[in-house]
Amino acid sequence: MIDVFEVERPKEWAGLSQDLEKVVGGQLNPASMLRKREKPSKLRARVTPPIQTQVRADVNASESCTVIDVVARDRPGLLYRVARSLHGLGLDIRLARITTEGQSAGDAFYVTWVSGEKVTDKQQLGRIVETVRSAIDVPL
Repeated sequence: MIDVFEVERPKEWAGLSQDLEKVVGGQLNPASMLRKREKPSKLRARVTPPIQTQVRADVNASESCTVIDVVARDRPGLLYRVARSLHGLGLDIRLARITTEGQSAGDAFYVTWVSGEKVTDKQQLGRIVETVRSAIDVPL
């Protein structure tokens, strides 16, 4: 069996490209863009099971990186929040594996200190987990 996928360029591609240029140029704040998308829909929300936010650090999953696993309700700005919190802690995201199934996001971030060293200290790991967990549920 062979699956064939056809990818079409979205109609709003030009607007997205312009916004990206403004963000990179410092003319547009990504948080303000995401706040606009967080406004509740006028459509009636579907009832879905609650998704408990979970964040954990794994030092054994990779030889060179610490893996930060995140499970949370998927929504606009989730990746931005996590990436911003990791960056704010002085971490470099070397690899991210992003998975979304229904309303649930299950993401793994392979991180090191910006110096390239793996995070192994238990206190630092606890701080990372708490910072990421807090960032996920805080309004932008």
